[in-house]
Amino acid sequence: EGEWWSLAVFDEKGSLIANSAARYAYNSSTVALGSDGTFIMTLARDARPGNWLPTGGAGRLVLVLSRPAPRPNATTAEIA
Repeated sequence: EGEWWSLAVFDEKGSLIANSAARYAYNSSTVALGSDGTFIMTLARDARPGNWLPTGGAGRLVLVLSRPAPRPNATTAEIA
């Protein structure tokens, strides 16, 4: 198992992009992985199969990748 991460898309003003799927982000627990453990994220106005993040009519997009920093002096058992 890898470390937790999250990838979200926002409009250029930093707001979530309204969409009927109520889909705003994926994280390491919700992303669909391929058989080789990799994934492809698709950003598009209209629905797409797989890991699709809706962009609506937004012009410029802001992608935010979040990965929390490990706690200092934490043991593996405490992090898991």
